[in-house]
Amino acid sequence: MNVRVGILAIAAMLAGCSSGGSSTPNNPSSTVITLESATGATVPNTVVTLSTGISNNNVPTGVITTQTTNSVGVATFTNLPSQGILCVSATIVSGGVTVFAGQCFEPFPSTYTLT
Repeated sequence: MNVRVGILAIAAMLAGCSSGGSSTPNNPSSTVITLESATGATVPNTVVTLSTGISNNNVPTGVITTQTTNSVGVATFTNLPSQGILCVSATIVSGGVTVFAGQCFEPFPSTYTLT
C-alpha cells in the first residue's frame, strides 16, 4: 500500500513539472529604444534592427523588424516575441566615424539606451 502512495506522489510531482509552466522569463510586448552616440547625444533618423542574434562580424541575424529613430533618437518596437533572446543593433555615424552598437537580452527590457 505505501509503495502505491509513493508512486502516485512521484507521478503527481512529475505531472506538475510538465504542466506547461516555464522558467524562461517573458519579454515585454513592446520596447522603447533610445539610440545615443558615445558622447551621449541622441541619434535621429537612424535604422535600428530588432533580431534574434548578432554575428561575430556585427551583422544582425534572424532579423524580426527595423525601425528608424525619430527626431529625438527613439525607436519603438511592438509585438515582440513573448520568449527568447532578442537583440537590438544599429550602425551609428558620428563625426565621420561609423560605429556598430548592439546588445542581446533574455528577457528583453521594456526600455533601453543603445550606445
